[in-house]
Amino acid sequence: MITKYSKNFKINFRDTDFNYNLRMNALVDFMQEVSGEHALSLGIDFTTDEDQKAYWIVSRAKMHLDTYPKWQDYIRLETYPVGLEGPFAVRRFDIFDTEDRQIGYIIGYYILMDFKTHRPLRVKNMPEVASLLNWLYEGESLPKLKAPVEVIKEDTRRVRSGEIDINRHMNNAHYVRWATDMLDCSEYDEKIIESIQTNYTTSLVEGDIAKVVRGLDEEGNTIIQGVSPDGAITYWTSKIVFK
Repeated sequence: MITKYSKNFKINFRDTDFNYNLRMNALVDFMQEVSGEHALSLGIDFTTDEDQKAYWIVSRAKMHLDTYPKWQDYIRLETYPVGLEGPFAVRRFDIFDTEDRQIGYIIGYYILMDFKTHRPLRVKNMPEVASLLNWLYEGESLPKLKAPVEVIKEDTRRVRSGEIDINRHMNNAHYVRWATDMLDCSEYDEKIIESIQTNYTTSLVEGDIAKVVRGLDEEGNTIIQGVSPDGAITYWTSKIVFK
């Protein structure tokens, strides 16, 4: 039986952009909060164990909004596991307004990591997880993302202490913020983001410097990628689709 978990969120001033629309990186915060609480309720969070053996990381995530919540609005996120795809445990989040109309969704690909070695663990080798995720995922897949073939602009950013989370890595929401920061205010006045998929490749830690590259893929979609200054390490890649 699929277990579901819901939580209501108020869109506060800090969660909005200059047009009073919900920011995508704020939606990542909501995603992390509701998924963490659900994992705790299922007994598969692991971070509260005295002898912590594992932890979850988000490997890929796609956020899609048909309608943007505004400042002071309330939304509800309903999340539930939807199966396994290769090494990934897949979780879905449905987003509803106060009239119970679905206005968007999130798909998250999670990997279970060994706490000591920081290497991926097989879900089937963790009985408490395998018993909850014993079927194959059949929904929308999140593919690998390639580097842009045409570069539009570049920026350089350094990871600050305020961006580090409890895993001592830059929090997932900041990767999305860095990606959307590559859009100008004038672009937000002309169009809105329908979806953003982010593939997390290598964790950024305090003091790391990333070259953030904005460009286009072969189909003309906006691609934003964070790489090391010499280009040898890819930290993340985001694909943005506009309405």
